[in-house]
Amino acid sequence: MGIVKILFVQEDDKYTPYTPEIEAEDGIFITHSYESATNAFDEGEIFCINAYRESDRDDWKEGTGYKKRFVSNGTEISALNKYEMMPIIKCSLPDKKTGIIDSSIIPPLNKSFFVHSEDKAYGPFLASRVNDDSYRLMPVSGSLNLDTDHIVSIDITELAKCTVVQRSTDALYLPNLNSIKEMSGSLEKIDFISDKDLIRYFAKNGFGKNVKKLSKSAAKGLLDAIDKHSQQKASYRSHERLDRLKNIMDDYLSQDDIGQEIINDWTNSRQGEKFLGKYIQNNKSKILDDRITKLDKEAEEERAKLEARRNKYKKEHDSEMARLNAELEKLRIRERNERQEIDDQLAQYRQQSEKQKKEEIQKQNAELMAEIEALEQQRDTMASENAELGQELEHLRHARSLQTVIENLEFQKDSLVRTIEAKNALLNDTNELRKLAIQDKTLKQLMSLNSTIDSDQKIEFSEVICNDNPATRPEDYIEAIKSHLDEQEGRSLSRDEVANLMICIAQNYLTCLAGPPGGGKTSSVVRLAEAMGLHNSEENKPGHFLNISVGQGWAGIRDLLGYFNAIKGEFQPAPTKLYEFLQHLQDDQEKKFLRLVLLDEGNLSPLEHYWSDFLQMADAEYRNKVLSLGAKDNNLILQPANNLRWITTINSDETTERLSPRLLDRVPVIKMDPELDIESILDYTTSETQTVPGGINWSTLENWFSPQEDKDFSVSDRQVIKFILDQNDKSRMLHLSQRKLSNMRHYLNVANQHMGESQALDWCIAMYILPTIEGYGKRIEGGLQALIGELDKNGLRRSLKIVDSILEEGRLSQSYSFF
Repeated sequence: MGIVKILFVQEDDKYTPYTPEIEAEDGIFITHSYESATNAFDEGEIFCINAYRESDRDDWKEGTGYKKRFVSNGTEISALNKYEMMPIIKCSLPDKKTGIIDSSIIPPLNKSFFVHSEDKAYGPFLASRVNDDSYRLMPVSGSLNLDTDHIVSIDITELAKCTVVQRSTDALYLPNLNSIKEMSGSLEKIDFISDKDLIRYFAKNGFGKNVKKLSKSAAKGLLDAIDKHSQQKASYRSHERLDRLKNIMDDYLSQDDIGQEIINDWTNSRQGEKFLGKYIQNNKSKILDDRITKLDKEAEEERAKLEARRNKYKKEHDSEMARLNAELEKLRIRERNERQEIDDQLAQYRQQSEKQKKEEIQKQNAELMAEIEALEQQRDTMASENAELGQELEHLRHARSLQTVIENLEFQKDSLVRTIEAKNALLNDTNELRKLAIQDKTLKQLMSLNSTIDSDQKIEFSEVICNDNPATRPEDYIEAIKSHLDEQEGRSLSRDEVANLMICIAQNYLTCLAGPPGGGKTSSVVRLAEAMGLHNSEENKPGHFLNISVGQGWAGIRDLLGYFNAIKGEFQPAPTKLYEFLQHLQDDQEKKFLRLVLLDEGNLSPLEHYWSDFLQMADAEYRNKVLSLGAKDNNLILQPANNLRWITTINSDETTERLSPRLLDRVPVIKMDPELDIESILDYTTSETQTVPGGINWSTLENWFSPQEDKDFSVSDRQVIKFILDQNDKSRMLHLSQRKLSNMRHYLNVANQHMGESQALDWCIAMYILPTIEGYGKRIEGGLQALIGELDKNGLRRSLKIVDSILEEGRLSQSYSFF
């Protein structure tokens, strides 16, 4: 933790000096990561705090120095661009030969800046440390469209128009370089290359190539070459950098040790080496003494420097310790004062009599009871109003349905009247009756002939596709199906989605897929059937999968399965081929694998009407129910096998029927996300060698995905479900029965083995509990808000998204429903 002083405020790329109104607003208190964030910057370096907020506590209003109104954290601290808020330091412009500035000046490191010398400003520069006491300035390449090693010079009064001032130190800062670019007419470009960089510059341009060591003679030859080069190229005759290079060479040649080259050449010869060896042997002690004396002197000088630095740091340390001790003493005094104040308040409170305390508590209780009674009256009034509104809404819905029934009955009445009139007219016409009798006899003969022909026609069913190397574990089978679906065109399914579908199919007689059109519901079921080997789209005959498109206006079982034709004396199958599909299922051999029926757009007509004969089979105890097909002697029956499962897809719009509570109590409803997996579509390629996971014995599927024992909920699952049940007792927003809780328990016993426990609970709540949400008013809204908090706390994201959508869609009308 620490405090950062506020110097400037940035708005729309403009910086203005900050002036606090009170002491508590002069800085920002950093709650955490202070050290790690501020250690990245040099002392005095300006940085940016991207976001801050006002403190939740009011102790900053007391006016003490370490309590601040605004707070932030170290993660919001970031460095400025090197061309932002560039400081302008006062010092003499250094000699361009070396770039070394006065040792008393400490320039900013890793930050561009300008130098204010006399009445001019020069820059931009970057500083580098030469040693502990000196720094070298280098021109910044690439800024202001300058050539390499160049700077600009500008009148300080002109530059001051673009700067901002730090109020506490009067230091000048240049916010950015854009304002200087607009003053191009007042800028003077200066070549500020150092001698060392100057030599490098000419070396890169071909001067002095292949020269490993520059002797005096070589330097003289190089100088002659420069003169000859400048005479050949007119552009170099008055070239500033070339003149500086020539001056450097002249200085080198004019030094007194010009004879050193001759001495070096002699000492490198055989006679010179022999002489030097004999001389060193005879004068070893003198040479070493001189060297030792020199080293001692250098060591003493270095020791003196280190001692001076140590004293300097010790002085700074002692000063800082004194400041911290003074601050600590202030804090201790404040703590003692606050403790004394608390002790005084406690003593004053203890001095109050027990009677006064009791009277005060009774008064508070009376006020609270009055508030509770007022709130209860308000609650009862609102509940009464909501109940009246609900009754009115139900009356309106009932009136609309009655109106529809009346219109249908009126139409049927008119039709019956016309039929009766036609029949009466026919009964009075003897000739017409004779013709009809002849036609009826002929029709019976033809129908008898057709019956004979139809009985000979049989539908051929394809076999289940099996894999030569079938999966032996449920997790391998799930992965194989997911991989196969990923290779196909259509909606991509996650591993958890595949596992959830397999568990729902195995445990439930009917599974419902809900969502808007185009969400991939139907295609996902068809592709799943192909992956399980139940269906082959390339063969023009049914297999172990039947896709039925539900029609609008279906009223009973005859639209789905067929009816008994009393005239022909036989059962007349519906065009859906469901009768033939179930008849084929009677064979014991066909009970080996799963049989799957898809009711596509299942709620275009009321499911409870045309599927009523199968609805009771959704309960496990009625799974072996026998269907009577309508013959008088009841010898025409159909018994669907235990390996039969149904899936229906439904939409929620004005053209569809709502699912009844009786149906929702028996089936899971999977809400499918409408987004398509575009990548899987783009990567889709067909291949004749593509294999499918294939069929698995129904007994194996049941063993994998149905519970083998009736276990109770886990501790974590029970806590969440208990919270939902407790909230439902208050809000009555759900319709939960013991049957549904039992189905949820069976689902979680298996799903926890194939996906994370949190994911399994999320799917369970989304499929079994949330589809029963139905109601209106503030009571339901409060229950949904509490449910959102519990789902968010436990990370149940799928259920959280569904409840949040229900709440948003119903907020305006105060009517809330899953569908």
